[in-house]
Amino acid sequence: MRSLFARYISLANLKDQILTTNVWLEHEWQDHKFRWDPSEYGGVTELADGEYVVTTMTKAVLHYTGRVVWTPPAIFKSSCEIDVRYFPFDQQTCFMKFGSWTYDGDQ
Repeated sequence: MRSLFARYISLANLKDQILTTNVWLEHEWQDHKFRWDPSEYGGVTELADGEYVVTTMTKAVLHYTGRVVWTPPAIFKSSCEIDVRYFPFDQQTCFMKFGSWTYDGDQ
């Protein structure tokens, strides 16, 4: 995962202290099979017409360099301690940690 873009954050479930976060997860990788010379294809430098589908729900964008960008939506639900002592002037801080179960931090 390259980037995470928050679309919507909700603390609607205060009783159970659940944070709901709607995001886009941007993934990017190189795929040498998808390289092409734009001068041979009318100056086309990227494709996003649905011919290269990563999942059935979200399409990827192909660049002539072989760069593939895939940005699927996701919804995360996580626990978050809510402190409302100073409501309505309170601020909440919730931590979320993302990582791979396959690769360590150096890969």
